[in-house]
Amino acid sequence: QVSRSGLALQTLKFVRRRSMTMMLGAASSRCRAVVGHGVVRCLRPLTTMPRSVACLRSSIAPTFLGAAAVVASAIWAHDAGRRHRSACVTACAREKSQLSVEDRSDVEAKLVDAVVSSFPDGSAGWVTAGHVKRMLCATCGDEGVASAKLKQAVAWKRDVLDKWLAEQADILRATETRVVAIGQEGRPLIYSGCVNQRRGEVAGKLLACVWDQALQEAGPTAQMDYVLDGHGYQPLLNLDIMPYLRVAHSLDSYFAERFHRIIILDMPSVLVWVVRAIMPLLPTKTREKLFVVQRSDPEQMLNLYELCVDEDMQKMLFELLRMNKAATSSSEREVTHALTNSFLASQRARRT
Repeated sequence: QVSRSGLALQTLKFVRRRSMTMMLGAASSRCRAVVGHGVVRCLRPLTTMPRSVACLRSSIAPTFLGAAAVVASAIWAHDAGRRHRSACVTACAREKSQLSVEDRSDVEAKLVDAVVSSFPDGSAGWVTAGHVKRMLCATCGDEGVASAKLKQAVAWKRDVLDKWLAEQADILRATETRVVAIGQEGRPLIYSGCVNQRRGEVAGKLLACVWDQALQEAGPTAQMDYVLDGHGYQPLLNLDIMPYLRVAHSLDSYFAERFHRIIILDMPSVLVWVVRAIMPLLPTKTREKLFVVQRSDPEQMLNLYELCVDEDMQKMLFELLRMNKAATSSSEREVTHALTNSFLASQRARRT
């Protein structure tokens, strides 16, 4: 019998013998562009993962389960495939055509009352008709499922998010994950630069808190765009995977229908393995909101730049990515924050 550590050592030796380039090539070969939707699909579930790698996953994968765990969770937290999504859109359109404005308002009001009354402690007081409308869209108009997901969202916010917001209040003022701009259709663009993560920062908790703060400002039906810059990813700062798993559980309830696009920029090989490792933990959902892009590919970078509302925003993003690509530590983090904070302030000043 081989011990876990022995198996891990043998597997690592095996992996080293096989070219990492070949493995990444195999991963990238699974990516295909869907031109009609402007989508890049990637990282197909590995149903034939070697047993040795599957065993190794349980022993070494937690080391690398960083922000990518949340990103990957979000990918599969939105519909049940292209055909299901198409059917869902059709069903929602049919429902809207059959219901009058008054009827829809009655349904939304009824669901708000049902959810709020289920929490005598008042923790559901934040639920409004806008949240119900978003959840009905996420569930193809199924009132029962929408109600259940809203109750899950209330419980998650009360038991997890509210505690994190209080716990991380001081760190949130200058955390690396932040809103850097307001993009198309008023969507907040949230950015995380892995190279700028610092010791003591629990990225999973901060990620959920920043997402929530941005969406609270944007409104109950608003969506956001999220960019994870994988350059300089630091696995040793992300050993605790529990915050990421807790966030993952909220992505089809509290954060349902909140993502417009998720971009992983310069994904290092370790994150490829991370995404594959957490696949068994996730529901089977579509990947059409995920874009995996490289700085070196101008065509791929269009997936990011087309989120910009004007040339000034594109120039700011270009400079931000240039600065963080050149960084080898978080020593220049405050400089990049000054860049994005200044731009965001100017944007908001123009909008008022």
